[in-house]
Amino acid sequence: MVNTLLFDLDGTLVDSVPDIAFALNTMRAQLHLPTITLEVVKNIVGRGFPTTVQLILELDMTQTEAKKLHAKAFSLTLQAYSENHGKHTTIYVGVLSTLIFLKKHHYKMAIVTNKEEAHASALLEKIGLASYFDCIIGGDTTDHYKPHPDSIFEALSRLKSKPNDAIMIGDSKTDIDAAHNAAIPVVAVTYGYNHNTPISHYHPEYIIDAMSELPSLLKTLTTTQPLEIK
Repeated sequence: MVNTLLFDLDGTLVDSVPDIAFALNTMRAQLHLPTITLEVVKNIVGRGFPTTVQLILELDMTQTEAKKLHAKAFSLTLQAYSENHGKHTTIYVGVLSTLIFLKKHHYKMAIVTNKEEAHASALLEKIGLASYFDCIIGGDTTDHYKPHPDSIFEALSRLKSKPNDAIMIGDSKTDIDAAHNAAIPVVAVTYGYNHNTPISHYHPEYIIDAMSELPSLLKTLTTTQPLEIK
């Protein structure tokens, strides 16, 4: 039986784009760059703040110019995010009731996100979800961000679980690739931040439209029906 659940955070459990956009626009204002929209941010986020900041800078300058400015822009973004994150983040419908159910049924659960670990922990505490997770693995917890599988392996190690025990729940190609690189299956949600591409395009094993569908799906996953990674 699958007993270990690895959850992405942004775009899967919470809508955090408004907070991320606020931090990026604070940075851009300090660098005298124009404000960007939520939609622009939504189509870029998901690969960690270092990559997001680089791509946001490249909206206004060459890649080389952006790299020269990256360290300053990254520092300004993190400062703005640390001072304000959580103020505009919302929990998706069905997430809280699902986590309560899963905790009650003794699933081991971890966050595996590209958000920095300290920020992920602080956000989960602020919105009241921290107690549902046995560990939090951020983009900077290991040497590599998703889609590299290191963060998944770190979560499995801390939970004392094996890949065959686990399933990843995420909203993007990054999550699907990371899970498949670690040889574990994926439940993908149709909402979230997948850069305007249908999530089915990346061949997750399962697709759900709402987090509330997860418990019923998990009931179907038995050791007599091993999952084949696509």
